[in-house]
Amino acid sequence: MFGQDPSCSCVRAWGRLGMTQLEGFLIFKALRENARNCLLVGLGLSILNLRTKQMGNTVGHILISYDVNKLHTSVKSAMQELDYRDNFQYKGETKTYYLPNTTLWHPKKTSNQAIIDLQNTCRGLGVTLEKAIAVLANEFKAI
Repeated sequence: MFGQDPSCSCVRAWGRLGMTQLEGFLIFKALRENARNCLLVGLGLSILNLRTKQMGNTVGHILISYDVNKLHTSVKSAMQELDYRDNFQYKGETKTYYLPNTTLWHPKKTSNQAIIDLQNTCRGLGVTLEKAIAVLANEFKAI
């Protein structure tokens, strides 16, 4: 296995991916701890993905809010057919919390997939998607 010295050649190589030696070392160390038998190629691909700082790839509770130019109810209904929801209940409570009209959530999506679902829905309905935001919302509070 590679040494932990940040000046070792494997860490210096991460500079070609656009990261500092320290970033390369820290990522390498974390990957090594979690996957001791990874091949260098696998590490390189993992680091490249981390370095590009791609967001929206974590599956979880996604909250998506959007504005469309027309057919708000149709867009919402079509998204609900994809298992998006406009309400929720806290465990152990009977009260149902409703989200604002053009805000939905999904229990098992990525924010990227939520935006793609919304874009496809709007395209299919001939609706202009004016703006949207999708966020990972695993922890939240409602009143």
